[in-house]
Parts: sequence; structure tokens; C-alpha cells
Amino acid sequence: MIEDTAEPSTDQGPGPKPAPAAAGRRGVGVVIVNYATARLVIDALPPLLAELDRLEAAEPHRVVVVDNASPGPDVTVLSDAIATHGWGPRVRLVASPINGGFSAGNNLGFRALREDGMHPEAVLLHNPDAAVRPGALAEMLRVMRTTPSAGFVGPRQASPDGSSWSGAFPFPSLASEVAQALGINALAERYPTVIEGLEAPTRVDWVSGTATLIRGEALEALGDMDEGYFLYHEEVDYARRAAALGWESWHAPAAVFEHDAGSATGVSDG
Repeated sequence: MIEDTAEPSTDQGPGPKPAPAAAGRRGVGVVIVNYATARLVIDALPPLLAELDRLEAAEPHRVVVVDNASPGPDVTVLSDAIATHGWGPRVRLVASPINGGFSAGNNLGFRALREDGMHPEAVLLHNPDAAVRPGALAEMLRVMRTTPSAGFVGPRQASPDGSSWSGAFPFPSLASEVAQALGINALAERYPTVIEGLEAPTRVDWVSGTATLIRGEALEALGDMDEGYFLYHEEVDYARRAAALGWESWHAPAAVFEHDAGSATGVSDG
């Protein structure tokens, strides 16, 4: 069920009721999963670190870059860049011995944050081919803090050609899958696969994993992502599991991430 609202909901309802800033949770953790996209990661880090600097200065923020056993020299390239730019105290590189997929890479990032003693207010999943625009992360945090039931918050996405899209979706159903497969316009309009036209923070079923802010309490309740999903659909599964626990997904249209779709995977929607 998709629910449009003009303002973020403050109705705590029957689900979880965490305080907007939960006691004992501080800062934002970021997980970037890399596979043969070292240059994209290096390009994404400066705007990300600048955005983290715009948040509460006293809070501990940490970025974990997980290399999923890239076939080339990515680990060396990333390690050299972290040293050259002086990112070391803030950016940790984790080299996985195997490519277990997107879910497994994120799970390694979650583990690294815990090992570093992070007890974050929220964790941002950040694709290598995405770049945060100024103020986007602060807006996502604002929506999360003013919506106690929000477990996930996703931004609007902008492409290099100037177009943009919501990155907000209804859960797939048999009807929507059939409509998409057959290309029947009437069915596609009745069962859309993307929710557009959102101008205010809105509850949706799930948001794209390109850039997703996950509340710390929700992440702790959910545990690891399902590593049975190698690439794609893992964020749908995670959102369904979250919804079963009472956590909601919200789209924050005033927050924008640039996303060169397909540059990290070689697969695009077009």
C-alpha cells in the first residue's frame, strides 16, 4: 500500500517507536561495495566526505569501502588513493577474498563498522556510480528523524543528461510482473513499477539500493542482508523483511544523488 502525505508522518502507530535520535547512537556509517570500479569510488569519495563534514562535526562518521575480489588492481588503486588523499582516518578499505555479491559485500561493511566500534544513528548504502549532492544526506537524516517508523530513506536520483527519477517503488506483484513482461500499456499504468510525481517525503514500499539510508535500530533488528541474492532484488527482500517488523521505507525527493546508471555494473535500464 502506497501512502502519499504532504509532511513526514509522526504517527508512531503499532510499529517500532524509536526516538528521533536514539540514545547511545551517534554518527553515520557508509558502506560502498566495489567490484572493478575503483575510479568511480575515488570520484565519489570527495563529495561524500564533504557531505559528512556538513553534518554534526562532533559525531563519528566512517566510510567502509569493500572490494569484492576485483579481478584487477582495485585494492592497490584504492589503498594508494586513500593514503594519497589522507582519507585513512575516515575511510577503511576491506578486501574480500571472494566476490560474494552485493549483499555479502554490504554485510562485510556492516561487520567492519561494528569492529570499529561504530554504533551509528544510520548507515548509508552508497553505490560506486552515485555521487551525493550538497545537503542530500542531511535531508535524508531529517526525514528519518522526524518519521520514527522510517527504517529506510532513499533520495531522488539525477542522471548525467539532466533527467531524474524517484528511485521509489511498489513491491512487485504477479500482475505488475506480467504487465511489464507483456508490455501492455493499460496494465502497466494500473500496476506501475516506479512511483513518480512525489514532491514531499512519502512512504513507499521500497527504495533503490543506489543510495539508501538505514536507521541503526532497523539494521540491528534486520541483521545481515540475504546473501542468496548476488546482484539485484536484495533491497526488495530487505524492505519486505523490514516491513514485516514494522519499519517503513520513505522517499525524500528534496535529497538528490547523481547516478550514472549502469556504469558500475555495465547494465542500464535503457
